[in-house]
Amino acid sequence: MHSSNEKILVIVISLVLLLIFVSGIASYGITFNKIYDFLILKPIKNLIFTVNSTAQSIENYLISYLISIKNGAEIVKENKDLKNEIEILKARLKLLLGYYNENQELRNLLGIKSKLTLNMKGAHVIFYDGLNNFIVIDVGKNDGITERMSVVYSNDGMNAVLVGIIQSASAKTSKVMLITNKAFRISVTNSSHYGVDILEGTGDALFITKFSYKLEDNIGDVFVTTELSDIYPPNLFVGKLVKIENKSVSEKKLTLSPILDFYKIRNVLVITSYEKK
Repeated sequence: MHSSNEKILVIVISLVLLLIFVSGIASYGITFNKIYDFLILKPIKNLIFTVNSTAQSIENYLISYLISIKNGAEIVKENKDLKNEIEILKARLKLLLGYYNENQELRNLLGIKSKLTLNMKGAHVIFYDGLNNFIVIDVGKNDGITERMSVVYSNDGMNAVLVGIIQSASAKTSKVMLITNKAFRISVTNSSHYGVDILEGTGDALFITKFSYKLEDNIGDVFVTTELSDIYPPNLFVGKLVKIENKSVSEKKLTLSPILDFYKIRNVLVITSYEKK
């Protein structure tokens, strides 16, 4: 019983205090609606605004990210397409340069063909053997090609360069021994003065052994074929002097480099008939 009275008293006191508090704040113009708005509605509105802002930011970020992924994929595809196009253009350019170089090469060969006024047969190089120093051309016995015919080329359409000699011929192809072959021998002369020397191949270069110092040879001198041969016409370029070694008091060795890179030429001329004058 005593406990119930105490509870009632507490409730009454609480209500009185609440009324006093409400009366107090009412005197300052603070209403219940304002309290509800401040304590309940405003926090909820702020929370909703924060959630919406966060959601919008996340949405914008995701949209931007997806757009960047799409743009990135398009850029990658475009870059790949451009690379493919570049490779195609490079291949076409290489092909055009090949046609240009071959056309220039053929023009040079026609130039020396008319200049030398010899019977010649044009041929295309179909095989290169740098190890054994020979090439194979696409003309043979069916075209009137036989062994020991000389093969020439030209860099400028004015001067003929000796490539080698027909070593063997089949019906449709021929094997050409290059002048750098170790089995190759030919008489040559320094184009700047008279004198006959024997030139030999070394596999990648040419050399001459001389036993006289009466005639001076200088670096850069060009050696050509002589009139003594009944196979090679005279004045075909053979090699350029690049080194002079004194082997003894009476002997020296001349090293010559070929005028041509034999493994880059595509077309040659075979001299099918030559009569020594």
